[in-house]
Amino acid sequence: MLSYLFYLSLVFHNHLMWILKLNCICKRILRQLGLSQNDYSDYAIYREYQSTQTGLTHVFLQQNYLGLPIHKAEIRLHYRADKGWLKTQNTFVNNVEGLQIFNQTAFSRIQAIESACRLLDIPYTKPKRTSKKNEFTSLYQAEFSLSPIPVKSAYFLSNNSLRKVWDLTIYENDASNYWNVLVDAVTGEILKKYNWVQHCTFNAEVACAHETHETLAAVEEYIALPASGASYNVFAIPLESPSHGNRSLQVAPNNPEASPYGWHDTNAIDGAEYIYTRGNNVHAYPDLTDSNPVSIR
Repeated sequence: MLSYLFYLSLVFHNHLMWILKLNCICKRILRQLGLSQNDYSDYAIYREYQSTQTGLTHVFLQQNYLGLPIHKAEIRLHYRADKGWLKTQNTFVNNVEGLQIFNQTAFSRIQAIESACRLLDIPYTKPKRTSKKNEFTSLYQAEFSLSPIPVKSAYFLSNNSLRKVWDLTIYENDASNYWNVLVDAVTGEILKKYNWVQHCTFNAEVACAHETHETLAAVEEYIALPASGASYNVFAIPLESPSHGNRSLQVAPNNPEASPYGWHDTNAIDGAEYIYTRGNNVHAYPDLTDSNPVSIR
């Protein structure tokens, strides 16, 4: 028992030392990017892990203001001993203190949900709060959403000003739209919206323009092809449908950063959990009766 406790204390100590070292490295890199101390004094490391396949350590930084995240203000860093540190994304806001800050709250979380429903033409009934995930995020159950509605506090950069917003997500009952919206905490207007469901018209004469698709940038040219071994006989991008071309065999097409263990892994351990069209990003299944039968393959 004592040896086990000693082992745990050693692991905790080593992890703590790594976090302290990592923060020092991050601050040095942030200074090199030309950011002022006020721009990164409130940043957070919101994710950090090492890929067993590439040997890369991935570190994701979130820029905050007064403890709240600034929407999509992130830096992504990657490290390997033989390559050093690499930056693949920097959307931190420069000169935060020089911006006009709107940090008031006139709309409550429930009022923000109601405002979003009104502006998205979703029939509204009053939701019920089911839990509070943390100090800044609450979950609500509602008749008009398939999934619980998370509502969290954040800031959004708009016209050289930082505006406090309610960041919330609504999955419509017919599964036709999965909205992520930022509602102004003062005016109730939607400042930004994303639909996580993409709609295509399969017409050989008209191409779909998925302008809202966001993909992780390739980390670097030396990342090895992931060894998931999965292959797919599909109408590969940029083909939109059988009307646009023929099938092709795609071998291990997963992004090694976003899905290092392949598309069918859900527990971040080598070995797929599924052998059909279900995984860490998508669960694709036939819905011939338009009833959203998510339990079937």
